Amino acid sequence: SVIFTPPYYQTEFSSSPRGYIIEPNIGRIRQAVRDAFDVDPSFAEARVDVAEEGAAVWVLDASGEPGTASTLASYLQYLGVAATAPNQRPSASARGGTTIEAYNGAEESDPLTAALLHQVFGATVEPVIDPGVGADFVVVASRSTPRLTPPPVP
Repeated sequence: SVIFTPPYYQTEFSSSPRGYIIEPNIGRIRQAVRDAFDVDPSFAEARVDVAEEGAAVWVLDASGEPGTASTLASYLQYLGVAATAPNQRPSASARGGTTIEAYNGAEESDPLTAALLHQVFGATVEPVIDPGVGADFVVVASRSTPRLTPPPVP
């Protein structure tokens, strides 16, 4: 989705002879609409397939860098994953490198998500049994985790 707001898509004028007005930047709006429909079909299909699995992914931060978990969660959402960055600290054992844990059989019930997480982070998906965890996968970002961000919205 794109929200057409000033200052990028419109210019606000508060002292116009007509009073307060907003003049749209038609060229930028048209380009944004064109870009919204210019998607690689295989990428779009892969996003839909991963989204249909509906796996819940938590991204936790062990890097110590503010915003890391939420930025990575946004990137995963761009890829079709239902990712969030809850404000939780990972366990001390997870502070070495990037880890991916699949809870309660999620690696088998959500194979596309497991494969995507492995591909994105280059870490092995480790199965874990713990019925008390509310996510299917938990990614723990470390200092060595790639800093991935979704593409900017124009």
